[in-house]
Amino acid sequence: MEVWEKDSLRLSRLALDCAGRSEQWQVFVEEFRQVFRATVTHFGVWSKEAAYGQINLLCGLNAEDRELWQTKWLVHDPWMAGTSLKSIPLGKAMGSQHLCGDADLEATEIYREFMEARRIHQGGGILYLSGEDAVALHTCVRPKEVGHLSEQELALWDSLVPSVQTALRVTFAMNRLELENAMMAASFEASGTGLLLLNTLGTVLRMNGAAEELLAASPHVRVEAKRLVLRDKAQQAALEEALEQFARPLFFKQQADPWKKIVVCREVGEEQSLLLLLTRLMPAQLPLMGPETPVLAAYLVDPRRPFPINQAALEQLFGLTKSELRLAEKIAEGLSVSEACAGLKISENTGRTHLKRIFAKTGVERQGELVGLLLRLSMRSGGG
Repeated sequence: MEVWEKDSLRLSRLALDCAGRSEQWQVFVEEFRQVFRATVTHFGVWSKEAAYGQINLLCGLNAEDRELWQTKWLVHDPWMAGTSLKSIPLGKAMGSQHLCGDADLEATEIYREFMEARRIHQGGGILYLSGEDAVALHTCVRPKEVGHLSEQELALWDSLVPSVQTALRVTFAMNRLELENAMMAASFEASGTGLLLLNTLGTVLRMNGAAEELLAASPHVRVEAKRLVLRDKAQQAALEEALEQFARPLFFKQQADPWKKIVVCREVGEEQSLLLLLTRLMPAQLPLMGPETPVLAAYLVDPRRPFPINQAALEQLFGLTKSELRLAEKIAEGLSVSEACAGLKISENTGRTHLKRIFAKTGVERQGELVGLLLRLSMRSGGG
């Protein structure tokens, strides 16, 4: 194997190691600088939504020079002056001399006052991503005596593109998921709904305060060794089966229902203690998803607490009547149709007629799907 092929394989592996691990980009960029004999390497990623992923690494300059570059000289960058990112081909490394020749570079003030003394001359750059959602730009500059990037070096750089693009997209997706999970947990906190986030193995990664309170008060469900454990063996078996189904990647033919509902143990003479709802947050597409990636959500609902469904949204979006809204609220609390009808003092036939109309208007086919819809509306609107 040629030296450049070994370098390509090593750098590609380092890039893939960065997927979902932002701290690893520093390792990749520094190793790249060594392989390409660069004085300075810059790796910048800017997304439309900054919270979904933003990286700005400048390797090779000390703190004083970095500050000087960013505050005084960056606006005088000789290669980007009069050049638009749109004019640079995507995923193709380019020698910087094609944007600003040697003679033109050496005639600039920035070269004389800053670059020459720091052994910065020509180098190159590449756009890994360029679009409305995100831009990823990677550049390097080298000492004059090292010379321009060779065709082989440019080909080596090009070979890294698939790995870097994959790592960036996975990083963005995971950052987006983390942000949405945090927002979701905060929303459910106010409603008293417990939220636990699980990986594909069913390991509990984190939970909100409401879940901690509900688990502490219930003798029937607990978290043990980071796993959900139900006291009732039949219910535990149903939980394990549901977790196994939800953890299957989407290319498996048999898929779990969007929502799985488990009524946590009810003993003789005891009210139902908790309602457990499981759903998939995102496709379980291994091996891209690591052990710390939340893929499943488990919601804990105490039926004795009022469930704050958004009646205005249901009425406006689906045209539910007052009677249908009242029944939907009881179903969301984990009651069966018979129990809901008894609580509302209506006949079971009337209740089932209401439920059929609710299904038809909302487009769901099962009570678990209806509860999932109500949970989402509650989350997005604060329940009111």
